[in-house]
Amino acid sequence: MRCPYCGQEHPSAARFCPNTGQKLSMSTYCPSCGSQIGVGWSFCPNCGHRAGRTPGRMLPAVQPSRGSRPIVKGVLLGVALVAIGLLVFLLLDPFQLHLLGRLSGRYDAAATVMPPGTDLYLGIDLLPVLSTGPDGLERLSILALPLGFFGDLADVLPPSAGRGGSQADLSSAILGQLNTQIVSQLGIKLPDDLTPWIGQYAGIGVLDLADSGGESSNPKIILAIEARSTGAADQFLEKLRQGLIERQGARLSQVEYEGVQVSVLEDQSGSSPLAFGRSDRMVLFALGEGAIQEAINARRGASLANEPTYAELAGYRSSGGWVNLYLPGRWVRDALRASGGSSGASLTQILSIVSPTFAGWQGSLISASLTDAGIQIDVYSLYDLEKLPPDGREMLAATGGAHQAVLLLPEDTLAFVAGQHLDLMWRNLVAVVAREMRQPPDQLLQTLQGSQTTLGFDPDKEFFALLNKDWALAIIPATDGSIFGSRSLAPGFIFLVGTSESDMLNRTLEKLNRQIAGNVIQIPVNGGLIYELGGNRNTGLSLAYGVGKGYLAVASNGRVIERAFEGQSSLSQSGRYERLWESFPGGMSPTFYVDVQGLTQLGLLPGTGNLGETIQYLDRVQSIGGATARLGEHITRSTFFIQIRSD
Repeated sequence: MRCPYCGQEHPSAARFCPNTGQKLSMSTYCPSCGSQIGVGWSFCPNCGHRAGRTPGRMLPAVQPSRGSRPIVKGVLLGVALVAIGLLVFLLLDPFQLHLLGRLSGRYDAAATVMPPGTDLYLGIDLLPVLSTGPDGLERLSILALPLGFFGDLADVLPPSAGRGGSQADLSSAILGQLNTQIVSQLGIKLPDDLTPWIGQYAGIGVLDLADSGGESSNPKIILAIEARSTGAADQFLEKLRQGLIERQGARLSQVEYEGVQVSVLEDQSGSSPLAFGRSDRMVLFALGEGAIQEAINARRGASLANEPTYAELAGYRSSGGWVNLYLPGRWVRDALRASGGSSGASLTQILSIVSPTFAGWQGSLISASLTDAGIQIDVYSLYDLEKLPPDGREMLAATGGAHQAVLLLPEDTLAFVAGQHLDLMWRNLVAVVAREMRQPPDQLLQTLQGSQTTLGFDPDKEFFALLNKDWALAIIPATDGSIFGSRSLAPGFIFLVGTSESDMLNRTLEKLNRQIAGNVIQIPVNGGLIYELGGNRNTGLSLAYGVGKGYLAVASNGRVIERAFEGQSSLSQSGRYERLWESFPGGMSPTFYVDVQGLTQLGLLPGTGNLGETIQYLDRVQSIGGATARLGEHITRSTFFIQIRSD
């Protein structure tokens, strides 16, 4: 093999020239012009020089620049060391900055000062507000409301409220009036006195909302605001203290608790006095000296942030949520019991019937955020599998399953609600009713079998037990059959329920038809048979039902079922529904949909002119939707999206 630089021949196994140190290859180079010459070529294709002859001058050997190699290696090594160091710093978090949690949205500094057992917690991520500049900072004035200095809300509303003007004008007027009152009563100007110290997180916690006996107790309220500058925060608290003394004539006592200086407003009325102070980087306001002591203890030890249910839910929360509401299942059940007598029990029963998973529900974290297309609300819920009945565990396992019934709905569907397993909901209903009647479920079912004489079939075994797949109930335009008969603008409906036993369900409908007195029209369609009551398909309410494509369909008109079974149109072809669905995260199944503009045009929703001038922004809402997904064995996510017109 010839070296293209010195022209010397070398053995074919050689890889480098011993004279020049250059790499040898099967392809050689013209010794005259340096062009590449393929193996077996006799002449250079560029200059015509014979490949085997050495020219009068040799090309200079190209020596690689070896001095740059250490530099490149050093740069790469330095970048790698910086990246590793940064990663270690983020993971170890030696200064407790919680940068990873802040970036992911799973950290909330205010939750670290809320005592364990907090009944209600509202956390606010102020970063989206702070990033909007002066307008956003001005709206931080709203944080002063929980301090309770300003009396009735009517005193805050401007005289022109409710008499025209845009929503932005109304908000500015309210904030302006609020700021005026704060300045006059406390000598504090917002947002000027907040911006030097306020940090990313704020939160409000409520404790002792109701006792076990159902009587309302004296609740404890804690407001916590993160401080990015402790010095500026102390100056703000001192200015607040002086304003209370000089402008309100208030009497304040100064106490120390666990190294924290706490100011307590002496109150002769007997209600919980206001207390405030700073614990590390958290500025605390509380109703009652005891409440602020609990917050300081939580900062140093156990808190809501490391309470198992809240901590696990917060670990699933995605970034972007700027308002987060935590509802513990324990408090919700206590609140239902405390709501009074049979009404509280009845509501608990209704929730248990509608949702077989309610018995094992441990709590939910609700997160709201603003996107380019509208408002997104995520609900993360956690369940205790050991507390769930078998039907509840099966229903939880089906959460986020495919909703094929939604794909059968017509393109012009105005609204729908969808779910899974009507058979499980029926069994759960039987169990709840039997428990209230203090009798075994089997005995109750035997009683229900007496209706077989009227219906012609056993409602438990021959109907509800067969409805074991997904379902969807939809409102459609009145042109396809009206719920209210002759009313031309009233809506129609269709109810689709999936079954794995289509033949058995068809036999059940045949038994029902034999029991019905009147004219039943049979309409063959693609994949099934429709039965229609009423005689005239073009006027009034004409109830129709049938089985096809693995679904039981009940509708206000036979044409509606025909469209569903024959696939004439599908909701997935609706541009408005498609745009809404694109806003949802992947892997979710739809649970409800409302075409707000379509229902308003139909007259089923009031126009914005009937709702008051101060909420005319509702006219911009196009549609609302919801979807669910199962994130783990015992955690679900429900997402609700409000699509807002951008023009």
